[in-house]
Amino acid sequence: MARGTEARSKARTRTETEPEVPGEAASEFAKFERLDGLVRTLVERFQALHSEHIETLAQLAKRDEQIRDLNQRRQDAGKRLDDVLARLDQLDVQLERRQALPSDDGS
Repeated sequence: MARGTEARSKARTRTETEPEVPGEAASEFAKFERLDGLVRTLVERFQALHSEHIETLAQLAKRDEQIRDLNQRRQDAGKRLDDVLARLDQLDVQLERRQALPSDDGS
């Protein structure tokens, strides 16, 4: 009984890898093999592009975070500059008031 199973297994292996068919069927098998190879190549390319896409998304997220951080720093610096300019305006007003007051030395 083991011999029959072994013979069937060998027959199955032979037909799965290389069918014994003449003419048109062999041509069809060759077309199938070619198609199978093309599909495998396509899958490999898709997987490579998918990995690249994931990496690109990660880089984009990192850059987006950097841009948000830099934008916040720019806004903070702008606010500080506005505060400095407002303080300078206050000092100018105070200086003008002091200069407008009569001096204590009698001039």
